[in-house]
Amino acid sequence: MTERFHTLKEIAELTGLKYWLVLRCANNGLFPTYTVGNKRKRALLSEVLTAI
Repeated sequence: MTERFHTLKEIAELTGLKYWLVLRCANNGLFPTYTVGNKRKRALLSEVLTAI
């Protein structure tokens, strides 16, 4: 089973973190982000949880 990419807003909702904190961590390279199709950054929940 493959893991789904989530927007940073979804990541914030799923983890209970503030959106601005998730965005700051993504911009600082704490976890990898991906651009799929459009310009929105997306991430894998497992990689975010590992970084936390």
